[in-house]
Amino acid sequence: MKKLIFALFAFIFTLTSCTAANADLLGYQISGAEISGILHTDTGAFRLGVTLFPVTEDELASGVRDAVLAFTYT
Repeated sequence: MKKLIFALFAFIFTLTSCTAANADLLGYQISGAEISGILHTDTGAFRLGVTLFPVTEDELASGVRDAVLAFTYT
């Protein structure tokens, strides 16, 4: 029984530990994103929207990224 458990562990470990040699693990950072939410209070609702645009070469070099923040009270 111990041999079977060890063999299964070794097999699963081998399958999950192999990755591409040149994988870009932080590649998601250059893409855009849009996030929004609503906060409900007794006096009304506040909507917040954040939009991050895809990063340009100039922004990568300077470390500054363009974003739009939108606050709305309804």
